[in-house]
Amino acid sequence: MLAKQKIKEVRLIKMGKEKILDDIARMAGGAISITGGMARNIREDIKTHVDDIVTRLELVPREDFDRLELVLNETRKLVDEQQKRITDLETQLNKDAKKASKSGKKS
Repeated sequence: MLAKQKIKEVRLIKMGKEKILDDIARMAGGAISITGGMARNIREDIKTHVDDIVTRLELVPREDFDRLELVLNETRKLVDEQQKRITDLETQLNKDAKKASKSGKKS
């Protein structure tokens, strides 16, 4: 009889341990799903905040910036070419004016 009682106790202990392990596994699974949901919510909140900041700062997409940078570089090049042309024309005009004034003095 004593042996049967001990076997029952061992079975109860094993069942108790299994139940505890099952409960722990269930709790861990629940915690993981909660943290997964929290992580998803945090990511969404961060994305929303970043989008708001980008909108307030009036930032532009990289594509638009690169395109405008190319236009600016071309415009600078054209302005530099025009500035050189103006300088050359002014130099030529000054030379012509000096020649005209020298020829006017000789007469």
